[in-house]
Amino acid sequence: MVQVFRASIFFGIHYLMRMGTVQEIEAAIPRLKREEIEALRSWIDEYLEEQMELTDTVKQRLDQSRREIYRQG
Repeated sequence: MVQVFRASIFFGIHYLMRMGTVQEIEAAIPRLKREEIEALRSWIDEYLEEQMELTDTVKQRLDQSRREIYRQG
């Protein structure tokens, strides 16, 4: 049962990711089961969190590079 549920989530999310526009994704979401929507939401939350972490890391590296250039110049 759990494997079937996971497969369903995977294929549901995979289907959504193949779509090209926000409008298509919005139209597809109401066709998903509640559990699939919750899984999608969790995936989006994790994705956004990773993007923020990457952005923070990049900012820190840029700041460090700027300090090093300032010290050398």
